[in-house]
Amino acid sequence: MTARFAPMDRPIRTLPWGGLVLALLLFGGGPLFWPGLLSLGRAWSTPEYSHGPLIPLISAWLFLRGLRDDPDPQPGSRWPGLLVVAAALALAALGHLVRIDDVVTYAFILWLGGVVLVSMGFARGRRHLLAVLHLIFMLPLPQFVFWKLTIFLQLTSSQIGVWVISTMGIPVFLDGNIIDLGVYKLQVAEACSGLRYLFPILSFSYLFGILYRGPFWHKAVLFLTAAPLTVLMNAFRIGMIGVLVDRYGIAQAEGFLHVFEGWVIFGACIAILFLMALGLQRLTPARGRGTPLLDLETEGLWPPLRRVFALPATPALWAAAVLSLGLGLAALAGGAASALAVDGSAAALDLATAGAKAMGQGDRFQTRQGDAFAVLEALGEEGAQFDVVICDPPAFAPAKPALEAGLRAYERVARLAAPLVAPGGYLVLCSCSHAADLNAFRNASARGIGRGGRRSQILHTGFAGADHPVLPQLAEGGYLKSLFFRLD
Repeated sequence: MTARFAPMDRPIRTLPWGGLVLALLLFGGGPLFWPGLLSLGRAWSTPEYSHGPLIPLISAWLFLRGLRDDPDPQPGSRWPGLLVVAAALALAALGHLVRIDDVVTYAFILWLGGVVLVSMGFARGRRHLLAVLHLIFMLPLPQFVFWKLTIFLQLTSSQIGVWVISTMGIPVFLDGNIIDLGVYKLQVAEACSGLRYLFPILSFSYLFGILYRGPFWHKAVLFLTAAPLTVLMNAFRIGMIGVLVDRYGIAQAEGFLHVFEGWVIFGACIAILFLMALGLQRLTPARGRGTPLLDLETEGLWPPLRRVFALPATPALWAAAVLSLGLGLAALAGGAASALAVDGSAAALDLATAGAKAMGQGDRFQTRQGDAFAVLEALGEEGAQFDVVICDPPAFAPAKPALEAGLRAYERVARLAAPLVAPGGYLVLCSCSHAADLNAFRNASARGIGRGGRRSQILHTGFAGADHPVLPQLAEGGYLKSLFFRLD
């Protein structure tokens, strides 16, 4: 017997499983990338990256435009996107292990690209990666790159600025980044290097290239012109400030005028890019005078968004969601169950408590006010133990006359702190004493741990960061040091 089924007049409504899995994927990765996003927010509070909050909004708009113009072809394989997601999650996990939040942030951009590919398929999703790539302009540079670039731009802008001043017939001398006008001296500081203009103008030129109605080589010219144009215009600003200071006094380099001059240069860079684009378009025979310079069409952006939530729940999408959710839960569970801060200052503890609440960790954070030695002894009598104990006391040996007493104090800290560390836990001892060199501090700490009844291994020796350099002629400048012990 053969069964026959009549065609249905109405389609069967099913749950949007693809959209639900996509939401699970996005929210599941949140805990893993959260420290990086917090670090990104702190970077946005600085003048160099204050343009950052605008970048995600622009990228979202670019993505919606791409969806509107997408003919929705066959999506192709989604498994390449899963490989990208897995690589991004591995990079984020590495960032957690080495405690570098910027690595987590970079992994977040890679992860978003993988989410696009695994959701839409490789053939279709790769056409939307330009919007994801635009997010790079919201990221802070690595510190070593930032400072090398800052110093280079300072010197370059100073040299070009001095050339501008000299062409005006004004006697001028350049000493490093100091412009000597005789009566006045101008220092080209880090804030005047031009980085505050460079990042947003690069972002603008990238956006400009996407929206520009013209051949690819036009877009490449506009983008590659942005960086040297910014440097030259900033150097011209420095030169004109020197001219104005020579003519009208030092007030021309201070206050509102100084800030206003910067905005004028920023606007001039944008205007020059527009004029360049207009000139390039006029040189193209296929482009008539009536052709719009930029594609600024904004209609029909929201309806295509519904297609995102109508995605099929493919195995690759499920796999990406499970991977992201698993590592996200691991990152959430990997945080400290609780933390106890000890200090003699009530104001310092109140500030620390406010910070913990701002991070949403107020219920995990406790404080204890009192003399550190007395609190350590009391915790030992209570039998308290912690996985990690960090002791960062004041300078016990600020000068050579206090060296002997200071080393005894460091030894006492180590002796009282060692019993508080759980087996296999970690003890971090810090010193900011000029008179106590690393060898003396290490020996005192090791004696204290031994007298506390524990055996230890030194895992790491820490020093000041690159922002706190040490002069070869002044060995005492290396007074910041820390020892990381693992206790049996």
